[in-house]
Amino acid sequence: METYGEDSLLTSSMANVFIKGLQGNNPTYFKTIATIKHFVAHSGPEEGRSGFNVNVSDNDFWETYTPAFKSAVKNAGVYSLMCAYNAFRGEPCCSNDYLMNDLLRKQWGFKGFIVTDCGAVSNICCRGRYTQTPRSVSSPTCVNVKGVSEKKRIT
Repeated sequence: METYGEDSLLTSSMANVFIKGLQGNNPTYFKTIATIKHFVAHSGPEEGRSGFNVNVSDNDFWETYTPAFKSAVKNAGVYSLMCAYNAFRGEPCCSNDYLMNDLLRKQWGFKGFIVTDCGAVSNICCRGRYTQTPRSVSSPTCVNVKGVSEKKRIT
């Protein structure tokens, strides 16, 4: 979901069908795991994306940036989400406790994997200057994969 357009209803509808088709409907196994990206408000300039801070109004956040993600989680059961490079309201999306835990996991009930784009964790500790040490980046917020699966993995 990188996305089909600015219409959140259209994007949600198309993404949900796509996700369900990819993941399948077997109660025990996924056909594959779909990943939605880039969560959230990934609309800053491409240049400097690792340090760009997004400050959008609450209305814009809830009506423009989150509906398709929420629908993919709650209605399609998407099982992987890629966090955005940018910061949201001063904190990098990939280490943003509000986004990753409060909103995604607690409010929406997301049980899947959170992955980063190439170099996103390094951007937080090395380029974005949000934190000075890689150790603080490996907090449960950044590498949180709890609740991994009620479904069995194929090995």
